[in-house]
Amino acid sequence: MTTEPTPTPPAPQRPGTAPNPFVGIPMSDYARDAVALILLLVSLALPWSFGGAAGTRGATDHIGVVLATVLSLLSLALTYLARAQVFGTAMSVGRAALVRGAANVPYALVVAVYLIVDASTGSDEWFRSGGVGTAAAVGLAGATVAGMPRESETESLSRWQVSTMRRGAVGLAALWTVLSFLNVILVLVGYRDYAGTDLARITIAVLIVFGVLAAATWGLYVRNAAARVAILAGTLAVLATTVVDWWTGWDLSGFGVESLHLPAFAVLPLLTLGAMVSSPLVRSGMKRMPASQRDSGAAVWLMVAIASIAGATIVMTILGLAGDAFASTGVAIGYIVTLVLIATAVLVAAAFVRQNFAGSRLLAIAVVGGTLLVGVVSLVLVDTLSSIGSLDVTLHVGLPLAVIALLTLSMRGAPVHSSGQAVAPETPPHPRADEAADPSTSAHALHQIATTIPELRPTVAANPSAYPELLEWMGQLGEPDVDAALAQRDA
Repeated sequence: MTTEPTPTPPAPQRPGTAPNPFVGIPMSDYARDAVALILLLVSLALPWSFGGAAGTRGATDHIGVVLATVLSLLSLALTYLARAQVFGTAMSVGRAALVRGAANVPYALVVAVYLIVDASTGSDEWFRSGGVGTAAAVGLAGATVAGMPRESETESLSRWQVSTMRRGAVGLAALWTVLSFLNVILVLVGYRDYAGTDLARITIAVLIVFGVLAAATWGLYVRNAAARVAILAGTLAVLATTVVDWWTGWDLSGFGVESLHLPAFAVLPLLTLGAMVSSPLVRSGMKRMPASQRDSGAAVWLMVAIASIAGATIVMTILGLAGDAFASTGVAIGYIVTLVLIATAVLVAAAFVRQNFAGSRLLAIAVVGGTLLVGVVSLVLVDTLSSIGSLDVTLHVGLPLAVIALLTLSMRGAPVHSSGQAVAPETPPHPRADEAADPSTSAHALHQIATTIPELRPTVAANPSAYPELLEWMGQLGEPDVDAALAQRDA
């Protein structure tokens, strides 16, 4: 386990005084605690599983769920209690983060048990006591946010903790992808008696979610910062659709409960994956990329997702026409036309963003804004053909709004060269950059810079006054820029 060097111990507390637990905590940490608190509390009011003839059962109908939720809620106070030294000096900030993470594992285990029960029930019996409701998705997302380390804790974590959290995001995405594939198999078994075109439509609906999760897994595996932001933005779109579904009495999903036997199992995987990648540890583990390029790249990922989902929906609609599934052929053809327009428009907008010429992002925003108007028409046609579902609202409203937001963010501080090509903005040096490079800087100051300002570690590693213990610690971090500076130092 990596331990931080301590060249100069901190000054002791004066007798009779206690440390302020709120000093040094950024606003982002308070925001994470607030989000976790809201998600966990809201989950108690949502459906948890099917209950046979009784319909759905809420989260409060399951004592194990209630206990796991209470434990996750209590864990939110652990950070502040540890900082106030309520548990003594033995409970360090890093250890408190580890304990808080462990306190949220029971919630994940409860969800895992219900997933296993749902998957193991027969294709004709899952609706009696199976399923995993929106309560599990929202609650597990809250427990994930609560359990992940905070910004103020990252420098106090050991190397294995950091590595575990970063790999955990990829592992979670891969796990959901595997379960999505299981969803494909169970749906094929459960709907095997359907007509050929109907079965094909249902299969494509499940494969849409499988494709989204597989793409997310790949993006996190290659440490693509744009992919991570796209996952976050897409998660917010899904969460907003879920809230609308709740407010309308589950008119979009039907009952607010998912099952691995139903097409398509999406809300639980996407909400929990988004919660995981929101962690500052996962963010810092991505490959470095200018914020403007990252946000515009995330918008491109979402635009490709919109085009892909629209394309798959076109195929499903054509299959429905072939199987005489619609009362009005004209309405179905009109729906296909709107989907073609949307898919074409977002692909053109994505090409504009990738070319990065002057005004390309404003033009892309206008094009995607146009798809919102077409999407309204599309929703009206869907409602005429059958009924509006969660995927329809996410496709035609949630994702386009997410793309517009990302493109707007990407234009902040993105100057354009006289040739018309956008150029990356110059990043101002850190205020302590000169101090990190100065050989006369004290050992204590170098230690403080290295352990609290990650971007200056390569500079400290190159400083001839950096002491051996500090150099050894930095060499164990596995950061390429630091390793290169240390190698140059030994050359």
